[in-house]
Amino acid sequence: MEKEELIRGINYFEQNRVLIGQIVTDKHLQVAKWLQENLHKTIHSIDVWYFAKGLKKKFLALSKEKECEDLRDWIKSLVNHLHWVLSSTQEDENHSTRRKRWLRPGTKVMEKLELIVNSRQMKRDIPMF
Repeated sequence: MEKEELIRGINYFEQNRVLIGQIVTDKHLQVAKWLQENLHKTIHSIDVWYFAKGLKKKFLALSKEKECEDLRDWIKSLVNHLHWVLSSTQEDENHSTRRKRWLRPGTKVMEKLELIVNSRQMKRDIPMF
């Protein structure tokens, strides 16, 4: 459905001679594939909000696993940092007033967090922001 609506919208713009230089979408795979195949000169970007939302879900799931509970205190900071880095905003949220235990290298939580952050999908998605 999303892909079909996108195609209709693009057809409307093309019929009215509106040039499309960039399109920002969620991470819908069929949409991405269609854009790559049909609008290869158009820049396709992913909305940071959708990406952060998906990453937050992964972090929350990980924080519920045994020996990974410490991640719960870091989720908001990780997502906020992602927004800041990708959107280049200067917004900073009282990070100095909250107390958090550092996540230690070699622990289960760090190993699983590294798997998420260093995943092949993450490496493919980051340049699209």
